[in-house]
Formats: sequence, structure tokens, C-alpha cells
Amino acid sequence: MTKFDFHISKAARQKYDFAQSLFSITGNLVIANFNQARLLSDKINQKRKSGDSSNQLVTPGELNALGLLHE
Repeated sequence: MTKFDFHISKAARQKYDFAQSLFSITGNLVIANFNQARLLSDKINQKRKSGDSSNQLVTPGELNALGLLHE
């Protein structure tokens, strides 16, 4: 499987508390497999459900698609 990477703003990295180990040295988020996309979408959705963005949930497929479009 191909790894996908794309830029995540500093504000989003802090808001969703993404682990630094997920990022390349250029600051891009690297999604290495579908399981990682699932874990990331779960983390985003947990934060959004606890706030006022519960109508803006993301799926692992959307994250994979974002990586494909970026490539």
C-alpha cells in the first residue's frame, strides 16, 4: 500500500492532539495504512462530537481520499 501525506495546519495538530510521530520532517501528516486513517478519524470525531461540530464528522475513507487527491 502506498503512503499518503498532506499538510495539517499547526492549529489543527494542536486542536486534535495528533502525535508528532505521525508527521514527516517536512510537517506533513503521513497516513501509512487504512487502520491509521481509522484511528485519525476517530480522534477527530471524538473532538468534534464533544464540541459544536458533531455534524462535521469524517470517515477513514475521506482521509484516504484526501491523501490520494493530494498525491
